[in-house]
Amino acid sequence: MLALRLAMPGKAQPPLIGRAPLWAYLGGLSGALTVVLTSYAANSSLALTGTLALGLAGQVILALIFDRFGLLGMARRKPTRNDLISLALVIGGTLLIIFGRAQAGGQG
Repeated sequence: MLALRLAMPGKAQPPLIGRAPLWAYLGGLSGALTVVLTSYAANSSLALTGTLALGLAGQVILALIFDRFGLLGMARRKPTRNDLISLALVIGGTLLIIFGRAQAGGQG
């Protein structure tokens, strides 16, 4: 809603308070890198499904790392058994997608 309000012409812009932390500027770089790598991988033998599966696995792994060490101002939290089971299932599914497709001769 705020983004829509900011984009409307003639509306007053809310004042910016302070400066953003340095790590906040890394979002654009990681977004550009994600687009480039996804475009490259989706057009390779990995295909779109494998690329999306790897992206999901990476997000789950990083979320657990951020929780464990309290990165970016998050509260520290040890991974639970359910967290680790979820991670194992996501990684297992990712491996099945990537290597199962290779076993099937790339068909599907």
